[in-house]
Amino acid sequence: MKRSLFFATIIASIVPTIVFGSIFHFLGQNNSLALLAMLITFIASLLHIILIGIPCVFLLQKINSLNWHSILCAGFFIGIIFGLALSFTNNEPCSGCSYQAGTEWLVINGVRTTTDWHDYMIPAIAFGLLGTFVSGVFYSVFRKLKP
Repeated sequence: MKRSLFFATIIASIVPTIVFGSIFHFLGQNNSLALLAMLITFIASLLHIILIGIPCVFLLQKINSLNWHSILCAGFFIGIIFGLALSFTNNEPCSGCSYQAGTEWLVINGVRTTTDWHDYMIPAIAFGLLGTFVSGVFYSVFRKLKP
């Protein structure tokens, strides 16, 4: 079981690394910046899997609910929570201020508008989908190598 967890963790950590490395490459960034982004992504995904994903697998296994549906849902929610935290820390509106992007008001008197909430949710949903994909890869490798 330890062997299957180890390989599933390593392979699942490589998936977001490839995704973000590809994004940086196609955006035309230089290679050193893309390599740095890949290294940071690998470390962050490895930590997420070790600190949140593996305990979630053990919990699902303990309550006898470790299957495709539960593991994909768990991956989605873990990813979306990370995406929400990341989005929230990047653009918290100041109290009582208003600002706009082009002709669209994003915040009016410190209250987010629908446009700003849309911009806030898109990264969260993207991280949720990435979490779903990573958890699917993790579970595939884990099941294949499990004794």
